[in-house]
Amino acid sequence: MQSWSAFVEKQKEKLMAFKDRWCFPLAKKLPQKISANSLTYLRVLMAFGLYFLLVNKSSYLIYWIIILYFLAKFTDMLDGCLARIRNKITPWGEFIDTLADKFFYLISFLALSNIWPEIIAFHYIFLVMAVSMFIVIVNGLRKLLNLKVGGKSRMIRRIFEGLGYLVAAILLIIQLIS
Repeated sequence: MQSWSAFVEKQKEKLMAFKDRWCFPLAKKLPQKISANSLTYLRVLMAFGLYFLLVNKSSYLIYWIIILYFLAKFTDMLDGCLARIRNKITPWGEFIDTLADKFFYLISFLALSNIWPEIIAFHYIFLVMAVSMFIVIVNGLRKLLNLKVGGKSRMIRRIFEGLGYLVAAILLIIQLIS
C-alpha cells in the first residue's frame, strides 16, 4: 500500500505536469492587458455565479455548474503561472489570491448548505471559513506592512486557529446529534 506522502508527491508531480503542458504556454499567449490579479478578481465573480447556479436547484444547470467550477479552478492555476512568467509576484497578489481561494470555497460551501441544510452545517462551515479567512487577512496585512512576526505571535495565531476549528467541530457534532 502506498504511503500518504508518496501519494501527495505523485499528485504534485501530476499538477506540475499539467501546469507545464497547459498553464504556462497559455499564460505566455495572454495579452499584456490581462494581469494575474484580474484573473483572481474574475474568480471571485465566478464564485458568485457558482452560488446563484447552485441555489437555483435546476437539474439542467449541473453542466454549467461543473464548467464554472473547473474554469474557476483553472484560472486559479493560470493566475499563478502568469505572475511567475511575467515576474510580477507581489505581496498584494499573493494576499488577494489566497483570499479569493477562501472566498470561492466559502461561497461554494454556503450554496451547498442551502441545498442540503440537513447534511451540511451552516455554522460549522461559516466558522471554519471565518477562521481561515481571518488568518489569511492577518498574514496578508503582516506581509503587506512588512511586519516581522516572532515566535509568540505565531504560537498565538496557531492557538487561535486550533480553537476556531475545535469550536467548529463541536458545532458540527451538536448539529448532527440534534
